[in-house]
Amino acid sequence: MTKRVRVSSQIIDPLHPILSPSRLEGVEDIIITSGRSGSKSSAMAINVNMRAISKPSAHVMMRKNHNKLESTVYKESLRAFSRLGLTSRSYKAWKRPMKIRINQNGSMIYFTGSDNPDDTKGMIDDDFNIETVTIDEVNEFFKMGYDRGKEEIDNIKATFVRGNNEDNFKMFYMFNPPRNPKEPVMKWLEEKKYIHDKEGNRLGLNPRTLHLHVTYKDVPVEWNGQGLINSALETKRVDEEYYRWLWLGETVGVKDVIYYMFDEKKHVVDYNNQRLTDIGIGIDYGHGNATTFNAFGIDRRELKVRGILGWEHSGRKTGQEKTTQQYALDFREFVREVERKTGQKVQFYSIDPSASGLRIAIQSLMPNLMAVKANNSVNEGIELVQSLTYMNAITYDSSQKGLIEEKHLYSWDEKPLDDGNAKPIKDKDHHCDGERYYFMTIRRELLNLIPLLREGFNVKEKD
Repeated sequence: MTKRVRVSSQIIDPLHPILSPSRLEGVEDIIITSGRSGSKSSAMAINVNMRAISKPSAHVMMRKNHNKLESTVYKESLRAFSRLGLTSRSYKAWKRPMKIRINQNGSMIYFTGSDNPDDTKGMIDDDFNIETVTIDEVNEFFKMGYDRGKEEIDNIKATFVRGNNEDNFKMFYMFNPPRNPKEPVMKWLEEKKYIHDKEGNRLGLNPRTLHLHVTYKDVPVEWNGQGLINSALETKRVDEEYYRWLWLGETVGVKDVIYYMFDEKKHVVDYNNQRLTDIGIGIDYGHGNATTFNAFGIDRRELKVRGILGWEHSGRKTGQEKTTQQYALDFREFVREVERKTGQKVQFYSIDPSASGLRIAIQSLMPNLMAVKANNSVNEGIELVQSLTYMNAITYDSSQKGLIEEKHLYSWDEKPLDDGNAKPIKDKDHHCDGERYYFMTIRRELLNLIPLLREGFNVKEKD
C-alpha cells in the first residue's frame, strides 16, 4: 500500500449510496443504469475492491459470457486498485481461472460468465460466504426473452444467497437502457423496482430494491475529458433523440416498431368461450430458432379476431432441439387443447411455405385437417394486421405471451426505410410471422368485414 485515497473522491456523488451501509439497510438488489461514460463500471469495481480490502470476504463479478470478462470487469478491477492507491504487491491476480486475492486478509474476488446454467452452481469459497454478486450488462441475459433472462438471474441469486445472512448479501446489476422501453430488461427493471397489484399497476417503490441512474453529466469533466463532452454535445446537435438515448440513457422509444399501435391494455383480452368461425392456427417453423403456434378465430358478433392460445419451442433457448416428428406431435396436442378450450373444431392451419417437412409430418398425423401454404406477402400481411390492430379488431389471449412480447419489439429495418422500401428486421419475428400467415389466409373474409369494422371504429372514435 503506497498512499491513502479517500474512496468517495473516486466515485461520483450519485453513486455514493453503494458504499453506505445505512442506505443499503434492508436492500437486496442495487441496480445502476446510465448512458455512455456514466462511470458506473469503475464505481462498481472500486466498491467491490473496497469491500474485499475492508474485511475478509468473497465477491463475484459476472458477465453473461466468459469471453467478455477479461476486457471488462476483470480489467476494471485491476484499474480500481490503482485508483485506490494500491500497488500490485497488495494483491495476487490469476487469469486461469480469473480471480484476485487480497494479500492482507485473504479476501477473494471471482470472475465468471454464465454461458450455461451450471457455470455458477458450484461456485463457493471455502473460507468466506459470497457477500456481493455484481452482474455487468444485465441486458445480455435477456437476449433470449424475458422469461429465460429472469429465470437465469433468479437462479444466480439463489445460488449465492444460499447459506448467507440476507442483510449481508447484496446483488448489484448494471446496464445501459435500450431505446425501446418494452425490451425485456426494462420489464425486469419495472418488476424489481416497483410493487404491483394483480393487474400490473404500480403500488409503490419496492424497499428491497435501489435503482440509481447516472449520466456523463454527473462525472467531473476532468475524469472524462473535454473531448468526450464535445462529442456528446455534437451528437445532441445532430440528433437530439439519439443523444438522449446514447448519452443520457433514456428509453426514447423506437420509432420504427411495426405494431406501434398495439396496446396491451386494449388488445390483450383472454378468450372467454365466445362463438368463433374460421378457427385456424398460424405456424412459423424454425430449425434452432423458435417454432411457434398461434390460434385465432373470428368473433362475428363482436366483429373481432380473437386470439385463443399460443405455444413456442426454441432449441436455442432450451438447448434441446426437436425433430420434425416431435413438432408434429406437439402440434396435434396443441390442436386438441384449442378444441378443448373453445368447444369447436380447428378448421385449418396456415404454415410457413418453406416448412414442407413439418407440413407433411402433420398431414400424416392429422390427414383431415386442412393445410394451407401461407401467403408470404410480408408487407401486405403487416398492413392488414396493422389496420385491424388500429381499429381494435384483434384481441390476444394472455397465453400468447411470446406474440405479445414480439408486438413491442418487431421493427422495420432503418436503412431500407430511408430508401423508401419498408422491410422488417429478421429478429423477434417468429410469432408475428405465424400470426401474419393466419391473417393472410382469412384475408378475403376480413376484407368483407372491414367496412363494418371501420364503421364501428368510427362510432367509438366519435363517442
